Amino acid sequence: IVEIAHRKGALVLLDTYQSLGTMPIDVKRLNVDFLVGGTLKYLLASSGQAYLYVRKELLPTLDPTAVGWFTQANIFAMNNSAHAPAPTARKFEAGSPPVPNLYATLAGIKLVQQVGPDKIRCEVQGITGAIKEGAMRRGWNLVSPIDPNRHGALITLRSHKVDLLVKLLAAENVIVSHRDDNLRISPHFYNNLGDVNHLMDCLTKYKHLLV
Repeated sequence: IVEIAHRKGALVLLDTYQSLGTMPIDVKRLNVDFLVGGTLKYLLASSGQAYLYVRKELLPTLDPTAVGWFTQANIFAMNNSAHAPAPTARKFEAGSPPVPNLYATLAGIKLVQQVGPDKIRCEVQGITGAIKEGAMRRGWNLVSPIDPNRHGALITLRSHKVDLLVKLLAAENVIVSHRDDNLRISPHFYNNLGDVNHLMDCLTKYKHLLV
């Protein structure tokens, strides 16, 4: 996709909100122009934090559409009449950071780094594989692709009363969510096969709510 886009003169933005923290991502190898995401999900951090990568060669050609003191080369210049943007991607950092949230963000990222992206990906693929296998063996409608290289850590099952199913599972200490008519299961490296077995037992109990 990146190669085709670049041949046509298009820039490529990669949204990693649902993936970073569960798998290694190499912006150099992928050759994307931009990468964005947030820290709330698989980076184990808090809300209110986001990240942006801009390919270095593009920086001189791009100007922010919104500016603030952090976008300036000298953030303490406080000169409203002279816009002097930072030479780095910081020139797109228009707002002030929510400082308390940074502590949770750093703690989450450090934990992910400590475990390691490669190990996390292996653990996540093992857990998601067990969920898919259990669902298919029981004949449930698996929405996610079977090929592990075609999906991330989210596994979805079809349900015809998904609101009720989410509430019943929460009462069984199984925390999931839903989108449309899909039950969304979002495991991470800290989950284990015991968690999967408990999930399967609970879903079997309420299988009349699955498609």
